[in-house]
Amino acid sequence: MVLELWEKIGALDEMDLANVLARMFALYEEKLANNQNDSEALQFFIFLEQVIDQVGESVTLIEGNKAEDCYATICPDKTNRGQISFVW
Repeated sequence: MVLELWEKIGALDEMDLANVLARMFALYEEKLANNQNDSEALQFFIFLEQVIDQVGESVTLIEGNKAEDCYATICPDKTNRGQISFVW
């Protein structure tokens, strides 16, 4: 399932990716509106904030170091669960 989702994500253009993000945001925003303690929705927004912060940091590093190749990975181990790592 996860591999198939990666393939679908890879096939989307930038506008469609923005639409996916907006729809996911709205879905979890609605879940929180219905239940302020919804742990799934709260976790989504925690992860989203981490990713936004890390992407902002990576853009600065890329521009500063002129890195040509950068990709993101989600750390699967238990100590860094949900952490996103950027590799140059």
